[in-house]
Amino acid sequence: MSIGLSEQEILRRESLKQLRELGIEPYPAESYEVNVSAADILENYEKDKTAYKTVSLAGRIMGRNIMGAASFAEIQDSTARIQVYLKRDELCPGDDKTLYNTVLKNF
Repeated sequence: MSIGLSEQEILRRESLKQLRELGIEPYPAESYEVNVSAADILENYEKDKTAYKTVSLAGRIMGRNIMGAASFAEIQDSTARIQVYLKRDELCPGDDKTLYNTVLKNF
């Protein structure tokens, strides 16, 4: 006996296929080194902005606002929720903007 997939399951599998076609592994290895928490950024960002130039933060995107070449996203980890600014040309240097246009805008 075979159970058919719901429309939502079909869409999710298609999204998964598209990510893999772009060379993105949506289920990476379990090891991910985190060097800062959202609460740490909230407490210390104004004191030393340069310390947060490159961070590794694990959390969930809770919301996003896409405005052409720039976007804002709210990321929540186990400690707090922060807003991040994403600039298309910094995420995708060069002419190929596929990653930004396909992944960030549509997923």
